Parts: sequence; structure tokens; C-alpha cells
Amino acid sequence: MCGIISAAPEKKKVVPMDRLRRIADELVPVTEGDPVNKYLQGRNLKTPIKYLRLHPRMPYWDGRTLLGTYPAMVAAYRDPEGRVSTFHVTYLTSDGRKADVPSPKKVMSGMAAGGAIHLSDPCAVMGIAEGIETAIAARVLHGVPTWAAVNATALSNFEPPAECKRLVVFGDNDKSFTGQKVAYELAHRLRDRLEVVVQLPAEPGDFADEVSNAG
Repeated sequence: MCGIISAAPEKKKVVPMDRLRRIADELVPVTEGDPVNKYLQGRNLKTPIKYLRLHPRMPYWDGRTLLGTYPAMVAAYRDPEGRVSTFHVTYLTSDGRKADVPSPKKVMSGMAAGGAIHLSDPCAVMGIAEGIETAIAARVLHGVPTWAAVNATALSNFEPPAECKRLVVFGDNDKSFTGQKVAYELAHRLRDRLEVVVQLPAEPGDFADEVSNAG
């Protein structure tokens, strides 16, 4: 009929939680010699097997373009109440290197304010760092169970669990002073609630760099 335009078929909406559940069902435990284990061993880091997972064939999307599937290190990002809100994904090669993609590290949508990637159970003395590798390195170097906030902004907003009585903030030693700034901002915000100390690497970089350079 003249003047009437047929509506385009409505695209099926993807419910984020459904996607998270589907990805969760595809994850497998990290084992000796798999890409995640090789990736962390290549950086002199011990795999926290209980808290990280391997996705054997994680799709990599660049906008609407699928560039391929890759093995990936997947970590659950949890809100301050401990509920999974999204996943952090590190795309890898089969031999444990970062995949040759535009952004080998991605966080899926749904990152809750104040949350973190849990790399240990909540405890009285614990640490918080920016990246996963930095958090694992902090535990290697200082023996403190450490969670990962993912980035500087999330670190400054981190809310420690109720079990935490002493928090060590493992900040990055950035030439821009961003890492130092957010580490002390977090310590300042939490100072009246619990004991907080800040640890920074002696040289520019993060604690993961320190462990890698020592190897």
C-alpha cells in the first residue's frame, strides 16, 4: 500500500546474564600445560587454579566483525557482595602468548562499581592491585592473598569485603603517577574503616614486571 513501510524484523535481544551463563558453561579448569598455565608460567607466576578458568575457543569480536576464536584466560569479576557481574577475558595463543588481536584483554559489559576479581577467599589480611598478573605477582613477592580490580579507576572505587581488617594496596609505579594517585586515594578513603598500607614497586612498572624481570 502507498505510504506504508513495512517494519524491519526486530533483532533478537541478547540478555547479558544469559550470555554470562553460556560462557560459564563453556569454561574448563586450568591444568598443567594448557594455554593459561603456560601464559602465567611465562611470566614467572603461579596459576591460582581455583579462581581462573580456560575457555578453549573464545570468540573475538572487533565491533561487529568476528576475527576468530582463541583460547582465553577467563576470570569472574564480582560485585562487592560477591556476585558475578561479568568476566575479564585475556585472549591467548595455544603456546601461552597474548593473542595478536587489537585488545588481548577485555572486560565484558556489566562491571559493577566497587568489585574485583577474587583470586583468594576473603580474609583478614589481603591485598588489592590493578591487573590479574600484578595481583598474582604481589602474592608471590609479599605472601599476601591479593585480588585484582582490573584498572586504575576500579581500584580507586574498590570496596573490601567485611572479612578484611588490613588491606595492602599494591599500586603501580607509573611514570604518569596514575597508579600511585589511585592507590593513595583508595587508602585515604578507607583509612577510618580498616588498617590500610600502600606498597609500590621500587622501579617504574608494576609488581608483575618485577617478578618477570627477576626471572
